[in-house]
Amino acid sequence: MELFVLLLFCHGLFAVKHSVIHFLARVPDVSEFFSRSVIDGSEVISCDSSKKIVEIRHDWLKKILDNNPTLSESFTQQCFVIVPNFFRDLAFSLEQQFNQSDGVHILQSISGCEWDENTNEVNSFFKYGYNGEDFLKLDLKTLTWNTLKPEADIIRQRWNADTARMKNNENILTHICPERLKIFVEAGKSSLQRTGRVILSHAFSRL
Repeated sequence: MELFVLLLFCHGLFAVKHSVIHFLARVPDVSEFFSRSVIDGSEVISCDSSKKIVEIRHDWLKKILDNNPTLSESFTQQCFVIVPNFFRDLAFSLEQQFNQSDGVHILQSISGCEWDENTNEVNSFFKYGYNGEDFLKLDLKTLTWNTLKPEADIIRQRWNADTARMKNNENILTHICPERLKIFVEAGKSSLQRTGRVILSHAFSRL
């Protein structure tokens, strides 16, 4: 009886969590924009806008994209056009606000979500870094951007005032991200299970 109770307790204590993390960066003189996406610790896709290269690391993801031309085209446009232009404009604004007229300045973002397979709980995150330091972080509970450096306050005010964009961020992080993560985990379970984690506590510190 004691063993049975212990097994029940352990089943509730351990949680299988899956995550997808998107790393984006702009590094002048190296790449106008590049990104990589990691699911359960395994890199699944990357792109480099300067070289016009998209690398798909797993056959199961290639199959998903081949069967969904709209999703594939959306990813290509985001990688080669939309996000590079956005990063270029944001980097220019930051250089002005930090009073930087020369040198190489690196702009990064990290975003994604984590899904608990047992409880179906989802936690999402989104933040920006500049020259290796955090400067903006999205609070999904209040739907506001918070500054981590005072120089980012002007951008924070502008982004917080853009309610349409904020709602889009919320939809992507709380709905689209976990929905796609579940699809990818199911499709890639034969390869991802080697890197999936059984853990006791949250996989991420709150980014």
